[in-house]
Amino acid sequence: MIAQSSSLPDDLSTAIFSISRGVDLDLTTCGLLIRELITSNQLKVAESLYHNHIVNRGIKPSFDITNSMVICYCKSGKFDEALLVFDKLMRSDDSVVHCKVAVNYILRGLFQRARFLEAFDVVSRVNVRLGFWCYNVLIDRLCQTGYLNEAIEVFSIMRDRTGPSSPTLHLYKSLFYGFCKGGRFEEAEKVFVEMGSQGFYVDRAMYTCLIKAYFMGNKMNMATEVYQRMVKTGCEPDEVTYQILISNYCRNGELDCARMILRTMINNNLTPSVRSYTVLIAALCKENRLRDVEELLKDFCSQRVVSDHILYFVLKRNLPKENSRELAFQFLQEIASHVRGFDFSSVFNTSDNLEWKIESMLEDISRIDLDLANMAFAILINALCEMEQIDTALGLFDKMTRLGCTPLLFTYNSLIKCLCQEGFSELVESVLAKMQSSGMAPDMNTYLITVNAYCKRGDLDLAFNMLNKMDEKGLKPNVAIYDSIISCLSKKKRIFDAEDMLKRMLKDGLDPDEKVLTTMINGYFMNGMALEAQELFEEMIKFDIKPSSYSYTALVSGLVKDKLIDRACHYLKMMLRDGYQPNVVLYTSLINSFSRVGDFGLAWRLADLMVNRNQIEQDLIHYVTLVSGVSRNIVSTKRRYERTKERLFHLLNRVALVPRKNILKVITDSPQGMKGFAVKLIQQVKETTFMPNLYLYNSMIYGFVKADKIEDAYLYFESMQREGIRPNEVTFTILIGKHIRDGEIDRAIDLFNKMNANGCIPDRTAYNTLLKGLCNLGRLQDAFSLLHTMQKRGLFPYRVSYEKILNYFCDNKMSGPAFKIFEEMLSHHYVPGKLSRDWLLCLLCDEKKLEEALFVYYTMREREKLFKESTISLLMQLCDDQYPEESTLDAKDYRLLAIAW
Repeated sequence: MIAQSSSLPDDLSTAIFSISRGVDLDLTTCGLLIRELITSNQLKVAESLYHNHIVNRGIKPSFDITNSMVICYCKSGKFDEALLVFDKLMRSDDSVVHCKVAVNYILRGLFQRARFLEAFDVVSRVNVRLGFWCYNVLIDRLCQTGYLNEAIEVFSIMRDRTGPSSPTLHLYKSLFYGFCKGGRFEEAEKVFVEMGSQGFYVDRAMYTCLIKAYFMGNKMNMATEVYQRMVKTGCEPDEVTYQILISNYCRNGELDCARMILRTMINNNLTPSVRSYTVLIAALCKENRLRDVEELLKDFCSQRVVSDHILYFVLKRNLPKENSRELAFQFLQEIASHVRGFDFSSVFNTSDNLEWKIESMLEDISRIDLDLANMAFAILINALCEMEQIDTALGLFDKMTRLGCTPLLFTYNSLIKCLCQEGFSELVESVLAKMQSSGMAPDMNTYLITVNAYCKRGDLDLAFNMLNKMDEKGLKPNVAIYDSIISCLSKKKRIFDAEDMLKRMLKDGLDPDEKVLTTMINGYFMNGMALEAQELFEEMIKFDIKPSSYSYTALVSGLVKDKLIDRACHYLKMMLRDGYQPNVVLYTSLINSFSRVGDFGLAWRLADLMVNRNQIEQDLIHYVTLVSGVSRNIVSTKRRYERTKERLFHLLNRVALVPRKNILKVITDSPQGMKGFAVKLIQQVKETTFMPNLYLYNSMIYGFVKADKIEDAYLYFESMQREGIRPNEVTFTILIGKHIRDGEIDRAIDLFNKMNANGCIPDRTAYNTLLKGLCNLGRLQDAFSLLHTMQKRGLFPYRVSYEKILNYFCDNKMSGPAFKIFEEMLSHHYVPGKLSRDWLLCLLCDEKKLEEALFVYYTMREREKLFKESTISLLMQLCDDQYPEESTLDAKDYRLLAIAW
């Protein structure tokens, strides 16, 4: 009756009548009713019928009813219940015919919830011919989420079930982009071929994607081949294609290819973006091809491309700090030239100074074009920060907000970096608050800049505070941030904390790169842990991080410094076998290591090998190392021809480019000969393109001082100032040390005072140099006064200076100040020498100061430092006098220890 009924109300009436007369509905009848109820959207009634007349009666539903209930639950939003019912259907016999509509409902639900692997499982198991929309969506999403093998299987299933029908263009593209993203180039190329055979056009975006994928996979030749194929087939590259080519050719050092691509782009009437120029200019600057940079900048101006802050930043890095403002002004002029209606006469037809002209330009640009004004302010504020004019930069920042400009993230980062470097942590918080109140959140680069600046200043507390803030925001530090903190911890001799930081990075799910592991290797060497450095290098190889020249150089240099020459030779062989040639960094490090142990003969042979035979260009650090090395060895040069060192030299000699000729000799027989050699070397350095330079001037002044040519040292001291180089604390300390060694303490004091008057603040080394001189020459009152000044500035002496002052107070029977100096030494983890501590304990016993004497005794005993028996006898006598009831010093331990502390 229900099957023959024409309306749902009639069917329901019939069902109710049958039930009221005690007639149970069979499965077929229930199935028909449920299907009609679902079709009429009576979902709750259908559910009730299903539960009351099938489930509660323990009847196994038919496949039709199960399929219908899947649809019912999906339509009523009960997707989990729908899945449970559908899973029962999936677990049944493979011969079950699934309802196409039910399967479609399930797949739609899984797609909406991004559960693509479950959808893949459904498609692979049901025996239903699905629509193309289903295959397209599933393959697309699987490719996007990286499940390429599953996508390929769905593609195969689709072909088996849909017959000869051709896949859609969208489907081909989904597979292609997935293969490119996954680095599966051969399969991407096969999709190319099949698309062509099906009559589909391979467009510009697909060619560009494949080019980028090959570059990302370090297959530059294949990327170039795809580009040439693209052009040959008549598919014209666009700005994005050219940008990818230029960027990646620059990254791989193929700068001439990058320039050729840029020229091709211009010839095809496409205007390169500022980013294309910036990437190429940065690479040329790195290679020191400054003429090419000038030509490229002229080309940039002729193309009428608007400059930005990134290009400014790249150029600024290759200029001295003092030129930052002039460069910024040039950029402001260039930006102003793109502002419609800008009146240049209002700026250039005046005799006002540069500051006024810049300020006037900014105001005029702000009135006409706020976007360009934002860029202009960003450039100028960065220039001021670079020149450490933070007050002016902050004033300009306030002005730009008053003019209605919106600071760029680059602007905020420039201010934050400068404030961190100057130690203004409260102002950093203020700038961050302004940044967030304007709706701009700090990015990873902001946190990196902040942490890096704090670490360079050695302020780890503030660096860790920034990490805590990242945690609060749910952000994970990147590898570069961890690298900065690990480096700082290593320099502070906190190597185990550095190891914990590396473990934390791994726990955060970050893969270490070669740089951070090399930082850790350097840290191990700084802390005398050469074995651990080697083990980490070997682990790096095991984890498929291929060592480059950078990590090999760190390892070989560290092993040589630790006098493990055999191990250094082993890794140098590996480096050469891997195709890496020794560079200026490695040679300079080896020269420095051998110079420091008095083997300047070998150091000079290495310098000759590097420059004359391997034709490696010398850099600034190399010149500084050479001059410092020869100066350091004027008196202490020794001839050393150890076999292992010779092995190291011959390994380097084997890869020399130029056949051996006469090696430049260095006179090492006498101090006088070394002095003459040092002076000649200084004169050669004076003619290099690196001059004038503060570090070179300091090394040359140090060389003249070691050669006992103080007049020449002062000539260079005056020359550097004439050339605009201000002497720093190192310059003054070198000269002060020379006067002290010559017994000219008054001249040393005058120079120290001049240093302060010139605005050069003495550092710890400068103070200690003068303090040690005053102590050695018996001017202990002056030394104590200088010590007081140091302490007010938050500095403290070295152990030798402390001990000199301690001995002076002991010699003059001044037990109170002597004990205070002893306590200060302990607070800085210094332990007085045996003579000093015996002298102090004797003095305290003589003056009957039992508590202070016991403090000295027990603190030294805790550190396993011994005293003379005669000194201990004095202490025992003093204890006997005050505590006669105890017979020995050990018997008094508990009582006396309580008194001492």
